[in-house]
Amino acid sequence: MLLYAGIDEAGYGPMLGPLCVGLCVMGIDAPPDNDRAPDVWSLLTPLVTRAARDAEKAGGIAVDDSKRLKLSNSLKTKHPLVHLERGVFSCARTLWGEAGAIPKHDTTLLSLLGCAHARTDHPVPLPIASDEGALRLTGVKIADAMHNAGVRVLDLSCRCLEPGPFNERLARFQSKASVTWSLVQELVARVWMSHAVRGASQTPRLVLDRQSGRTSYAQALRACVGDGPNIEVVGESPERSVYEITEGDRCLRVLVQREAETDHFPVALASMTAKFVRELAMERFNRSWGTRVPELKPTAGYVSDARRWLNDVRASGLVEERELTPLIRRA
Repeated sequence: MLLYAGIDEAGYGPMLGPLCVGLCVMGIDAPPDNDRAPDVWSLLTPLVTRAARDAEKAGGIAVDDSKRLKLSNSLKTKHPLVHLERGVFSCARTLWGEAGAIPKHDTTLLSLLGCAHARTDHPVPLPIASDEGALRLTGVKIADAMHNAGVRVLDLSCRCLEPGPFNERLARFQSKASVTWSLVQELVARVWMSHAVRGASQTPRLVLDRQSGRTSYAQALRACVGDGPNIEVVGESPERSVYEITEGDRCLRVLVQREAETDHFPVALASMTAKFVRELAMERFNRSWGTRVPELKPTAGYVSDARRWLNDVRASGLVEERELTPLIRRA
């Protein structure tokens, strides 16, 4: 079995709401090939595709960069999270089983993902975007397709950083990229400690999306795995950087590349998980504030609309400025 993992973030740019980083670890019964990653989409075709339209025609799901699958909030015919919800819950069925296939609310989902959340009020019932019966049926079909293809999800995790802790880390690390890496680091360490054991001749693989414009990650990976393991630089270039980490029977091949979610299924599913968690956090955020400020238009938290939202709240006269300051992420 090949262990094949991916990490990606959602919410790097917003002013309101959390920064989220997702991890997906998969097991694949595939022959080793150190030069090419498994094409999981091909293994699961036609039920799993990149394009949402193709998935709908086949009665399956789409797995792709979350930015492509999150629909516009202004769309009237479909819920904006429908493809993210279908994809995450259907793929996670091989991990969570029938009992946990569809969590009852977002707090349960966060618990399954090992993700702490600061808010406990106004929980969001799930599923939020789909009929539960239809979603369960889709999940069964995807689980069967995965079983037949020798594919399974072994780990699905997420880390979130709310504005307060985000600002504290920003003051310490001095850049948003470093704050994001601090969450990525937690998940790389999780893969190293929990999954990175060689199976037969197949070295476990972890794929990361490139962080900003950097090409060198050896020192950053050292902070993830500690001083003991050996880290070999296989190659570093603007296109991709590759590293081999070894210690005893533990080993991990790390690939860092631009737009990794395009080529690597686990990165795409990690991206979808992080985005889904962030969108649910904003749903909870908007529900909570909507009870305090009547007729307040929801916000997705991105800069221009966040400023509009803050101005609307201030104009209501119902909220003191000291309550708003902790909500705002510093750039």
